[in-house]
Amino acid sequence: MSSARSLKRPSWLLAGVAIAAALIASLFLSPEMATAAVNGSTGASTSAFTAPPRSATVSDSFSRADSSSLGSPWATFTGSWGVSGNSAVPDATSLDNLSLNTSLQLGSSFVVSADVTTLQNQGASWLGLVFNSKSDATDRYEFRVSTGVGTGWQLLRRTWGAPSADVVASGSLATSLVKGSTYTISVDRTLTAASLSIVSTASPSTNLVVNGAVTIPYANTKIPTSSQPLVGGYAGIYSNVGASSFRNFAVQSTTDAPVGLTDWFNPGTDLHDTWNGNWQTSSSGIVAPIPGSQSQDYLLEQKHVALSGASFSLSGDLNAPAFSGSSSQWNGLAFNESVSANADGPVRQMYRFEVSPANGSASQWLLQRVVGDVSSQPDYGVIASGYFYTSASNAYTLRVDSSVPGTFALQITDTATGKLVSAVPGYGPSFPTTVTDPTPLSGGMAGLYSYRGDGSFDNVSIVSSYSM
Repeated sequence: MSSARSLKRPSWLLAGVAIAAALIASLFLSPEMATAAVNGSTGASTSAFTAPPRSATVSDSFSRADSSSLGSPWATFTGSWGVSGNSAVPDATSLDNLSLNTSLQLGSSFVVSADVTTLQNQGASWLGLVFNSKSDATDRYEFRVSTGVGTGWQLLRRTWGAPSADVVASGSLATSLVKGSTYTISVDRTLTAASLSIVSTASPSTNLVVNGAVTIPYANTKIPTSSQPLVGGYAGIYSNVGASSFRNFAVQSTTDAPVGLTDWFNPGTDLHDTWNGNWQTSSSGIVAPIPGSQSQDYLLEQKHVALSGASFSLSGDLNAPAFSGSSSQWNGLAFNESVSANADGPVRQMYRFEVSPANGSASQWLLQRVVGDVSSQPDYGVIASGYFYTSASNAYTLRVDSSVPGTFALQITDTATGKLVSAVPGYGPSFPTTVTDPTPLSGGMAGLYSYRGDGSFDNVSIVSSYSM
């Protein structure tokens, strides 16, 4: 393997920003983070990727004889549903009428839709779709739209035992729904995001949902800590107080079996059941490298959720160290990490999305490709980098979403404010940003990384679609 080469960044001066020029001039990549050509024998390119099709389908027009139930394969959990006039009709008095179609488990990418006709326009009346629901409906997403005098929509996560629903996203409709009119409501979801819509059948090109493109979170402190990322499961229909009737329910889905894991690192957690590495949990519920257990390059590898499918999402909360005079205090996420055999010995490869304080006011971030012999200095390839203003809390949520191998949507959020960090103008892109590695690594596992062992993490979530 070739040794890592020192790469010095030019001095740079920012006009109109409150960072001292002397400190800015000191922002260099350290030797241990230098760029180098990736060894071709271990960083081989992959063939062109084709997104898996949504080949699994199910539909129900409800065109059948009137009945007091929807019949198989529908399972009603709250309220009641029947068939009337070739439509699925909810009980007019129940606050929550919910029924799941149990004939198809959802993959990592799917679309659920139905035609709905509004029956009521009183206050607090809602219609919607259920998706990623457990078979007993105790944990699920609901996309619902107001049919009352208001013009609102909500994406909720409802978890049994939680004091209230978790509002993942909400917003307004361009216009209120008209009683007696028919609309098509749909959810188009991947592992990382959902597109929500409701359109009038008279004007199908106009989505009434304002800002309906939603990032799907995985870990959330508002729901019980036993909750895990909500993937797979079933889809269904929802209406309260008889707000609407339904026809032409349909699902199109990939056939993979997505899985996920969230770890809050509660005090006393035995990491060895789930993770590999010289790390430990603390009494405050965080995980960090064991001091002095190794000289550098602390890696905590997750053991059970492989990144072997078409897409994945990884996020974690980082408590970054304060600037100590070195720009090599790197901490972040590791992914597509694996060790393979090589004529010269085992070879480790991975990506790392990491941050380090660059001075008292700015921090640097890198997306880095690392390939090298396990026993020697690896090669580093910087795919993307930039600078952002250090937050007052020095705590960040890092997130990587990959919809296809080698393409990564990156985010860094100030954990204290919930807002994306602000990029230093002229020195890298603003977040969120998407970058591509033309010769991508694939498969492997995900985990956490700390160069010096000076960072700590919490609230780590991983979701992955399995191989098709």
